[in-house]
Amino acid sequence: MMLINNYFIKIFLAILFLVFNFQTSINADDIKEFEIEGFNLGVSLLEYFNKNEIENNIDYDSYAYTDQKYVQVNIYEGNFGDYEVMQFTIKKNDKKYIIHSIAGGIFYSNFDKCLKKQKKISNEILKLFTNADKLLNKKGIMPGDKSGESYAISDVYFINGGSVSVRCFNWSEKLTREKNWTDNLRVGIRTDEFNDWGVSFNN
Repeated sequence: MMLINNYFIKIFLAILFLVFNFQTSINADDIKEFEIEGFNLGVSLLEYFNKNEIENNIDYDSYAYTDQKYVQVNIYEGNFGDYEVMQFTIKKNDKKYIIHSIAGGIFYSNFDKCLKKQKKISNEILKLFTNADKLLNKKGIMPGDKSGESYAISDVYFINGGSVSVRCFNWSEKLTREKNWTDNLRVGIRTDEFNDWGVSFNN
């Protein structure tokens, strides 16, 4: 069972200088007990945004290399602390808009700065999840880029029901030019269901 003390959570937030809002009760042992900026997994996105806001911000090309069972909803307007965008994953045809992943994003023009921030955040997460299964400093080619030039460096911590991750994305110059995709840091939480689906398209 994962035991997280709220006192250490507050220290964690202060050190990060990000309103990560990664909170839970003392007896929480499931990924759905955690939140980022007040957003929780397993609930409807309608609890936070209206239907028009959701539909107008769905990126139907977000998982173009898959069966497109899931889509991303990218919200840029809102009070998200130091995050510049909040990214949610929902099932494409789910009219309840149940959330399967949440990520807060910060954009970087310098990838080395992204990696520096990633290391700082990940070191603090490591203190919270000392007994979790971990996948650290993992480089993965982004399947959405057929050139193979885009990649992500990831630290992932697996806990009951899902995972916590800190990733830096380095997009190729071509994709940055053509699609305006910018290098970015994402701090996220995911359900096991979404992770299992993603693995099938990344192997």
